[in-house]
Amino acid sequence: CLGRVGGDEFAVLLHDTSLEAAEAAMARVQTALARAAFACDGRTFGLNCSIGVAELNGEAPDVDWLLRAADAACYVAKEEGRNRIRCYRESDQSLSRRRRELEWVANTQLAIAEHRLLLHAQLIVAVDDPGRLQYEVLVRLLDREGQLHAPGTFLPAMERHGQAMALDRYVVDAVVAQLSADPAHLAELDLCHVNVSAQSVADPVFLAHVASQLDRHPGVARKLCFEITETAVIGNLPAACRFIGAMRARGGRIALDDFGSGLSSFAYLKRLPVDILKIDGAFIRDLANGEADLALVRSMSQMGQALGKVTIAEWVESDDVVQQLAALGIRYVQGYAVHVPCPLSELIRHGATRPQLVPA
Repeated sequence: CLGRVGGDEFAVLLHDTSLEAAEAAMARVQTALARAAFACDGRTFGLNCSIGVAELNGEAPDVDWLLRAADAACYVAKEEGRNRIRCYRESDQSLSRRRRELEWVANTQLAIAEHRLLLHAQLIVAVDDPGRLQYEVLVRLLDREGQLHAPGTFLPAMERHGQAMALDRYVVDAVVAQLSADPAHLAELDLCHVNVSAQSVADPVFLAHVASQLDRHPGVARKLCFEITETAVIGNLPAACRFIGAMRARGGRIALDDFGSGLSSFAYLKRLPVDILKIDGAFIRDLANGEADLALVRSMSQMGQALGKVTIAEWVESDDVVQQLAALGIRYVQGYAVHVPCPLSELIRHGATRPQLVPA
């Protein structure tokens, strides 16, 4: 039985066939396709395909598991150079890992549809003015058993399989809805940070959607800061500049996240219209234990000051590091030393106890 799953994906069901025999059958399919071609506008195009094979037996839990297993094998076949055949075997760690990723993609898509993605927030504290209300929105997935999952569990799978934009769109829409529904909180708010993936930054459909949201809610737009990673900017500078320009034109601000992780940071920074630099937490985490990180953070702080950028240090885990950062001229800190993330609705409803920091 042959059926089209969608797009350029097809499923083949072979009856009473072993895994080895199925692999041989799919090799014959590849050979037949290689001999075929089609013509368009005077050009001839050859055909090839990547194939993932999974065995339907008593150990397969259900049809969804079977399709994800075949899909995982197909993805690995593509990664290994395309036009290949891979058979799914539980003993193959790369295939098992890919199947688990696909399960997380399916679970996250279902969570989006069922509104089980919850918004949390972590305060970003001004060392010299702790009374200012600024925070970063963080997403959590609530599964059907009631367990919360951090983004590190499901976000990499969504990004790997090209689904990050659906997640970003959900978060932006939810943030805009919550902020616009509470004018008192919006008036008190200094800035709300929202993360945007590299895939979304490069997608004109996402740009149009967010721009439309901000046009409908100009008061919210002026309180939003979109965080994009340094690697996303380096990977597609023209698209990043288009996104940055559109957001800033509507009153939004831009933070360059994970600053220092790229190789050409200082070279492009002077011509990149961002407002905030968020120093990569890898440099902050061991700040008290070595001179190298201290020197690097000092240079990033000086560069930010010279270019008129606000600098924020992430992963701040102790009061000693807070004092060190203040001495280096870092105005804002974020991390468990100053605030443990809480539900955004709680922050909006009750406010938060903001730490009283004493600058060094």
